[in-house]
Amino acid sequence: LNERSVETAHSFTGRMCAASRLEETRRPDSLFSDPLAYTLAGKEGRAQPMGGWIMVPRTRFGDDFLRDHYTRGARQLVLLGAGFDARAYRMSGLPELRVYEVDQKTTFEVKEPLLTGESLAVASRAAVATEFTRP
Repeated sequence: LNERSVETAHSFTGRMCAASRLEETRRPDSLFSDPLAYTLAGKEGRAQPMGGWIMVPRTRFGDDFLRDHYTRGARQLVLLGAGFDARAYRMSGLPELRVYEVDQKTTFEVKEPLLTGESLAVASRAAVATEFTRP
């Protein structure tokens, strides 16, 4: 398999985060599950996970925060610097949620082909390419 590498340090960080979600998913007592983590991390991310000490509690906190606010009526999630996040695919029970992932074009150039054929767990997902370093 000829896997495409990311082009920026920011995108690489996203792959490292996915690798940390993979490590947590494989634990028998995992705090969350991300079935796409292996694919999204890619070989380069799996070789250098971000670190569970920060990614696991951050991911679980974000998941819990989202679920709590969904019960209060929130129906939109905007992820700035979304990286290789997979909440739109892995979080069941949020059928009316619309997810907007905002990140560099180069991130989506690698990420989007990896998601081809995958089913959303939410109402919709939009990838919004931007360049954060430009005013």
